[in-house]
Amino acid sequence: MEEVSEEEIAFVHQTKYQEWVIVTQDIDEYDSIYLRLLSFRRKKLYKVMPMYLVCRGNTMKIMDIKVLNNDVNKGYGSVLMKEMFRIVNERNIEKITGIAERPDDERLIYFYKKHGFSLNGSKLLWERTN
Repeated sequence: MEEVSEEEIAFVHQTKYQEWVIVTQDIDEYDSIYLRLLSFRRKKLYKVMPMYLVCRGNTMKIMDIKVLNNDVNKGYGSVLMKEMFRIVNERNIEKITGIAERPDDERLIYFYKKHGFSLNGSKLLWERTN
């Protein structure tokens, strides 16, 4: 079970399956951002999905995003993407890069394309269009 302080909570969101989740946010002195998605289960909070981002100037890099406990296709990744894009807009980020660990995984390709990314092999790219 996870312990969460009120200061860590970035937002509370409901997934496409009507499940309430909490996203927490930690930012370190190097401007690295660590998001955690926590799910309520049996009156306890459980970490379901972490996301690690690094910001440098007007560029953000997705260093890691991972589903834990086989909790796939429940909308958790989209909730984290929503929070990531909130940060992108808040910081006026122009470009997001990253590496897709499994570029041949159709579900993963669909997920990134759904969120506006292009893939060139395993390289991810999102660019702001005004």
